[in-house]
Amino acid sequence: MIRRNHIPTTEHILRIEKALTPDSRQWLNSRPRPGRLFGCPVPESLDGLTFGELLSLQEIDGMNNGDSIVTLARVILKSRRNKRRILRERCDRVFGFVAFVTRELERIGDLFKRIEHTPDEDEVAAGVNDLDFGPFGLVDWYARRMGITNHDDVLSVPWLRVYQCMKMDAERDAYERRLRDVINAKYKPKK
Repeated sequence: MIRRNHIPTTEHILRIEKALTPDSRQWLNSRPRPGRLFGCPVPESLDGLTFGELLSLQEIDGMNNGDSIVTLARVILKSRRNKRRILRERCDRVFGFVAFVTRELERIGDLFKRIEHTPDEDEVAAGVNDLDFGPFGLVDWYARRMGITNHDDVLSVPWLRVYQCMKMDAERDAYERRLRDVINAKYKPKK
């Protein structure tokens, strides 16, 4: 168990991570977001990230390892500290930061899920589920929508702007489907 009067380094916790008790894991994951970390201010949310930064965070496989923590520090905090210095930081501060980032990524993922279109039977029959182009598909959609010829330029756009455009398009598409249904019902031949 991690004792509150003796906080080990992040490196130490990562080395013994498999042997941590459930109470110790729960304690680490419940640490609050630090105000500053690695000499940098920690933002209150991830709303200031670019779309490219958000995509790079979503590609991280598992947050609780040294390389992932270094990536989080570089992307979110713009910290240029090397891995060794980062791993020497107190574990409660680093794991509070990791828990904050995890919660923020879940919040952002939920925002995007809420505006996803649920395909109808006809769309499924036509193969809409085979049209998953991953993150590049989103980049390409936004580039086409905004008339951007260089896909890399999309990566520097704030993710909130991409989300708002996607939300507006989803609402417009839903309206057009409802309108089409109303028109079809109105002019449906009577028997």
